[in-house]
Amino acid sequence: ATSTLREDTQQKGLLFAGTETQVYVSFDDGDHWQSLRLNMPPSSVRDLQVKDDDLVAGTHGRGYLVLDDITPLRQLANKTAVTDAMLYRPQTALRIRGDMNPPTPWVPEMPTGENPPDGAIIEYYLGANTAGPVTLEILDSSNNVVGRFASTDPVPQLPPYYDVPTFWARPPRILSAKGGHHRFLWDMRYPAVPGVATGPDADQAVPHNTPSTPTSPWVMTGSYSVRLTADGKTLNAPLVVRMDPRVKASTEDLQAQFDASKQLYDDALQASEALQQIQSLREQIKKSAPNGSELDKKLEALAGKAGGFRRGPAGPPTLTSARGTVIRLEHELQASDVAPTAQLLAASAASRKTMAELLGQWKALQAQDLKAVNVERRRMHLDALNPRLKSLAADNDEIGGGNKDENEQ
Repeated sequence: ATSTLREDTQQKGLLFAGTETQVYVSFDDGDHWQSLRLNMPPSSVRDLQVKDDDLVAGTHGRGYLVLDDITPLRQLANKTAVTDAMLYRPQTALRIRGDMNPPTPWVPEMPTGENPPDGAIIEYYLGANTAGPVTLEILDSSNNVVGRFASTDPVPQLPPYYDVPTFWARPPRILSAKGGHHRFLWDMRYPAVPGVATGPDADQAVPHNTPSTPTSPWVMTGSYSVRLTADGKTLNAPLVVRMDPRVKASTEDLQAQFDASKQLYDDALQASEALQQIQSLREQIKKSAPNGSELDKKLEALAGKAGGFRRGPAGPPTLTSARGTVIRLEHELQASDVAPTAQLLAASAASRKTMAELLGQWKALQAQDLKAVNVERRRMHLDALNPRLKSLAADNDEIGGGNKDENEQ
């Protein structure tokens, strides 16, 4: 028995029906119906309401249930069939912070509701015969890539020192390349700083859905685009990011916050790149020269200097400690949606100055000490080759002389 029937507020002919067991949807004004139950428990649905982009179901005995983001259903209602890849136009994404009241969170056994998905909802469809990897890119209004995800990305792992039970952790968000309908959530942040493992974000603690403490800033509000590449085809869709309507800060204040945060984030990225180069250099040094040689001594001296950039927080600042400082300051700047304070800006400027000095020292080490070592390596290589070249030349002379004697005979 059907208890309620509603038409979508935006798409004519898109109907929803509530029955004694579930919700049904029709894309053709009621001529055909199909189940919209998804993961909804069997319930008597007594009323339905379309609120903006969501479908709200009032049930008997199970409270209110919400299907977040029905924009894909509206777009499907305009199509007769979908056989190949399809990228749905995302709904407007709101930059909303989660739990802003961080006491001890509810335990998993506590019966609670579930918040809407955390991030910009991007939905796409892949045909059954889709082959090859799938990539998803987020581009800003200047066509710069601010986020990139691929079905071939390694699955993120929890850090070894995760200091709470792992049932708190959010499952990794994986871009699927399988056929069918998929939903991917973009957290509206720049990519995490590589090489920095963080624990759970206590301010956002939700059982089975707690994100890691971020190391990158939010993107600014504005116009973006989504680019999906699958099976050799590229699909594009616009995406609008808006601020939480409860936030009263001006656009100028938020832009100042973003600019200061982005500068610190870029410094952290440069530090991570330099630290990776230093690690690679030290691994090469271990294999480069025989013990006791002149080159070995120079390499040891170079390794010592390079190692100085990787020491822990005690003592003079290093690239490692400076990176940690700029990430912490960036996190403080991003802690609330307000203009940056004068104290934070002053601390950021001082930390950026230290970072610039350290990066300058590393570049000087590359340009001078490392260059000198490479010259020495080439010289030793040539010295090692010279005896062999002389021997080969002598052999050639003997062979040539033998031929000459034979010719004279």
